[in-house]
Amino acid sequence: MNKIFFIALLLLAYSSINAQAKFTATIKPATISTDQTAELTFTVENVQQVAELQTPELKDFIVVSGPNQQSSMQMINGDIKQSLTLSYIIQPKSTGTFEIGQASAKLNDKVVKSNKLILKVTKGSAPDNKKEEKKNNKAPEKKNEINTEENYTFVIHSFSSFI
Repeated sequence: MNKIFFIALLLLAYSSINAQAKFTATIKPATISTDQTAELTFTVENVQQVAELQTPELKDFIVVSGPNQQSSMQMINGDIKQSLTLSYIIQPKSTGTFEIGQASAKLNDKVVKSNKLILKVTKGSAPDNKKEEKKNNKAPEKKNEINTEENYTFVIHSFSSFI
């Protein structure tokens, strides 16, 4: 029994050592108008320890939400994948093409930088009366009343206890 546990532990350590560390930044969508928001994410993958995560300055944007943190761990047939994601919902202050700088993090005692991003911002559309009536920060009453031109943000908190 101890021999099986030791072999499993050895395989677990080997698979986590072999996994390639990645630090990436993404923004979705890449082009928005001044009255829209975009999701900016920084993801660290396959790292045992993350220290000193520094995000770039967002002086040209209003941070609507964030930093929001998500972590995950997946183990399939002894292959372990871990990730840590930091995300922001941002809204531009003006039009133009903006470069979002690199984030940096200390991963396994090594400083790593993410990629730079470009966000294109166009002039916002004139408000429509129908859109203004629906902007009341409430969930739509019927499922088929969702307006695909608007962004809805729902926050769900889930709590559990182990007995």
